[in-house]
Amino acid sequence: KILFGYGSTLSILSKYMSSKSLYYEYPIKIISTSENIDYQHQILLKKQFENCELINEFGMAETGVIGYNIKTDFDYIETLWDSFLIQTSDYNLTLTDLNLRTFPLIRYKPDDLLNIKSSQSIFTFKIKGKERPYFLFKNHTTEKKLSLIFLDHLFKNEAEIYTFQYLIKNEKLHIYLHTIISNENLINFKRKIDDYLKFKATNYVLEIISKPYKSIAGKLL
Repeated sequence: KILFGYGSTLSILSKYMSSKSLYYEYPIKIISTSENIDYQHQILLKKQFENCELINEFGMAETGVIGYNIKTDFDYIETLWDSFLIQTSDYNLTLTDLNLRTFPLIRYKPDDLLNIKSSQSIFTFKIKGKERPYFLFKNHTTEKKLSLIFLDHLFKNEAEIYTFQYLIKNEKLHIYLHTIISNENLINFKRKIDDYLKFKATNYVLEIISKPYKSIAGKLL
């Protein structure tokens, strides 16, 4: 048996099963992709799935799978192929595809932060998190500059939100929610953002979408 999903989805599943005292006792491989699973939720998953093997997959839509975690440590990724050159500068991952392709990736930065500050060639590495742009939230009296990583943390535990995307255009932040909620309930999510900011910003908007917009590596076209 195999259970495959985003790290945040698997974390939500583990919390739900814990709240309902649900357990799965049969052997199963649980493969996490796209997002880290923090240590707390790793422990919870192993508790709810008593005979599971946790597998951490690293890759991207443009390249497919690049590597999996080493057997002794869920957080450390080991590259599978010698055709990818993994480098880092100021903790930012840089990827170069050495294959002969029509559209190769040359010093491509997918916004992943590594545990290694600087290196010309890496074969084993730990993903520390994602780099997100900063945005200046403001109204006519107050302003606050924040990394948009807080949106990841704010929305990942919301069961009604499947995914979200954002676009900064003309100094305004557009947040697109792929969700099952109605427009009438959208105000609840705006309130959560304002509560986090500790003031009501006027230069961002929330919008419900029926499916995610076309993107490359998470960046809207």
